[in-house]
Amino acid sequence: MAAAAKPRPPPNGAELFASGIAQGARNDTVTRLTGHLLRRYVDPWIALELIRSWNAARCRPPLADEEIQQIVNSIAGREIKRRQEAGHG
Repeated sequence: MAAAAKPRPPPNGAELFASGIAQGARNDTVTRLTGHLLRRYVDPWIALELIRSWNAARCRPPLADEEIQQIVNSIAGREIKRRQEAGHG
């Protein structure tokens, strides 16, 4: 069985929310924030809406909604698999 990837903490929250995210760091940051929310058992639909709002307010330029949905779906799938493997599914 492959070792589970160790989650990375989200970027410095105060800096992240004060200055936003520029092109080149948006996908990675959205991925990390999504993982952070889902690891804390935030409902995936709520996480999606939170990430959509954050994307619109802080990403420069914002990612397309389809890309946000793909990222959240991907991370949610990984989180479900992680929970099942850990016996929490």
